Order: sequence, then structure tokens, then C-alpha cells
Amino acid sequence: MSDDNASHPSPPEGERAYWLDQPENVNLLIKILIVVAVGVTLADFGYHKHGHFGFQEWFAFDAVFGFIAYVGLVNTAKLFRKLVMRDEDYYEAAAGAYEPTDEESVDD
Repeated sequence: MSDDNASHPSPPEGERAYWLDQPENVNLLIKILIVVAVGVTLADFGYHKHGHFGFQEWFAFDAVFGFIAYVGLVNTAKLFRKLVMRDEDYYEAAAGAYEPTDEESVDD
């Protein structure tokens, strides 16, 4: 016999349980999104496209292009993060290094 509480931990005391905290709700949402994506892609058969370029009229071009652009954007952001990321104590170290001189301090 399995314990349901082990697979579905309750929220900490005093916190509200939200519907996305339950794994079955997340799985349902993913399934709905997959069905919608397949439906929209299949709807590509239902109309004639008028693209500026020939490849824009290919089946599922917009879906494939959007996915490739999304993956490229995420990977670019990961690389950019490495470029601009600071140490965890970056601001604390900078604040501790500064000590005002007598001329800079204001004591009225």
C-alpha cells in the first residue's frame, strides 16, 4: 500500500495549497497544451498561406520556427548570464569596502 502523503506533500503550516501544487494538475495542463499545439498545427491544413517567401508556406513552418527561436533565446540567455553574473556576495563586499572619511560624514 502506498502513502499518498509521501507523493503529495502538504504545504507548510499557514500556507495555502494551490491547484498547481498537485502533480496530477500539472500533468493535465501539459496534456491540454499538447492537444492545443497539435490542433493548431493541424489547422495549418485548413487555409492557404500567402507568405513572402516560399518556405513560409511549408506545413508547420510557424511552429518549427517558433520552437527554434525559443530554444535559441533560452540558450543565448544562459550564455549571457555567464557573462554578467556576479559573485553571491558582490554587493556586500562592495559595501564593506567603503568607509566614509571625516569630510564625507555629515553630523549635524
